[in-house]
Amino acid sequence: MDYFLKDPDKLLAMDGKSGLGGHIKRIRRYAKQHYANDYFDIIPVMLLAAQMSREPSHKERKDKLFKASRIQNFLDSIRISLVEHGVIRRSQTLLGSTVDAIEHPYKWVTEQDQSYQQLTDTLKNKRETIRKGIKKAEEDSLESRVRASQLSLTKGVENSNHIVIIHRRMESFFA
Repeated sequence: MDYFLKDPDKLLAMDGKSGLGGHIKRIRRYAKQHYANDYFDIIPVMLLAAQMSREPSHKERKDKLFKASRIQNFLDSIRISLVEHGVIRRSQTLLGSTVDAIEHPYKWVTEQDQSYQQLTDTLKNKRETIRKGIKKAEEDSLESRVRASQLSLTKGVENSNHIVIIHRRMESFFA
């Protein structure tokens, strides 16, 4: 911590062998490739120093840590953005994502929704077709059973008529 506080600008320098310039170029290139733009400010901050400035165990170095963290630069940038652009707008940090990063999954989810909706409609149509088939089969089965019963009754009546006729003939034969 003493090393950092001795020269905090050294770790956050843009140029030089251990400068942040190369990192910022890579961040911009990544943002352009994956988020369709690089229209945002990159403000290097030392978040650990900012956090430590708020802890009671570091209260004797509180101001030095806060200043060295450069968190105020980040907060000022947000204030200026709000003043210049009006109402609060969506954060375009790489952590918060950008419109393009949200748009791609949204399109995929929408396509999946349409696909599942079509599948649901197909299943509903098949269910209705099967339901109608079952109803028709029940009606046909009932109709077949009624015909079979009628046929059975008709044959039973015919057989009973033959029995009556045979019985009368035998009575006349024995009489």
